[in-house]
Amino acid sequence: MTSLRNNFARSGLVGLTLLAGFLLAGAAQPERKQYRTFVRGNLLARGPIQPNGEARFVSLSIGQPQKPLDAENSFFIRLASGQALESADFTVERIAALAGANKLALAKSDWGRAVVEYSFEGMVFVFQTERCVSFRANSVQLPNKVYAPEIGSPNSNAFYKMPLTRAQLEMIFGPAEEIRDRNSL
Repeated sequence: MTSLRNNFARSGLVGLTLLAGFLLAGAAQPERKQYRTFVRGNLLARGPIQPNGEARFVSLSIGQPQKPLDAENSFFIRLASGQALESADFTVERIAALAGANKLALAKSDWGRAVVEYSFEGMVFVFQTERCVSFRANSVQLPNKVYAPEIGSPNSNAFYKMPLTRAQLEMIFGPAEEIRDRNSL
């Protein structure tokens, strides 16, 4: 009986040792990042990393207070009507007409005073006085509506619906200067 008890105790110790080993081995596994950011100049694209390791960039932002929207990242958007607009043609009059009532004057903003946001079709245009200083596009799934802005390149006739792949971002804007993988946005 004592021998049986000792064998049981040893097998329990071996099992505990194996369990500890598995847990430690699991802890040593590299942490899998969940979100990727594509950076090129004043452009940031963000999105979740898929199980195959590729990211689907659901958010695109061009222009920051330190580096406003300019010709560095020239691009086109295609509206739901089929009309294409070049980023150089983002005027207050044109964007305000497209946005209709979707206008928001920002009292406090990193951009300073006289800042107005216009939004439509999953896109946001930030104007400071008469100049478009920032553009944001987001792939948005609502219960009865999907917004998937289409972005294109002045160098090609191709337009891509969001979410974008890294290859599509590179076709439109050129290679990333930096890729960041994180656990959260």
